[in-house]
Order: sequence, then structure tokens, then C-alpha cells
Amino acid sequence: MREFLETHWGDLVALLVLYTGIALAVLVPDSHMGESLALAGMAALKLRTAVPLRKPQRQRGQKLRTRSRALDRSAAASRGTP
Repeated sequence: MREFLETHWGDLVALLVLYTGIALAVLVPDSHMGESLALAGMAALKLRTAVPLRKPQRQRGQKLRTRSRALDRSAAASRGTP
């Protein structure tokens, strides 16, 4: 759960802004603040999907989990190491 929150916090904030804007637009139709917030939330969601995510950071003593164990075994076998 913590990893999910760390990787998707921007999406969650953008959704919060979007839903707040929709609620304001429905509850106070004369105010244009709701429309602006809804548009800002949609733009933030669009920008988050357009920008590539950072590569995962390696913690001390931990391997990056980019390949499966089967690939690791085949690479070790080709090098001649058990």
C-alpha cells in the first residue's frame, strides 16, 4: 500500500482537485472556481500520464527487480556460474 501511495500520490491529488471542482461546480453554479478546479485536475491527470515516470531507485543492498528469476538463471548458466 505504501509503495502504491508513493508512486501514485500525484494522481490522487489530481483526482482530489478534479472531484472538488466538480462538487463546487454543482453546488455553486454561479462560481467559476469549480470549473477552473475541474479543468486543473484534468490537466494534471493528463500531464502525469504524458511525463515518463522515474526509474526505480535502488536501496542499499537491494537488487533492482527488472528481470525474472528464470532470466537470471539463464544468464548465470551462460556465464558458467551456478
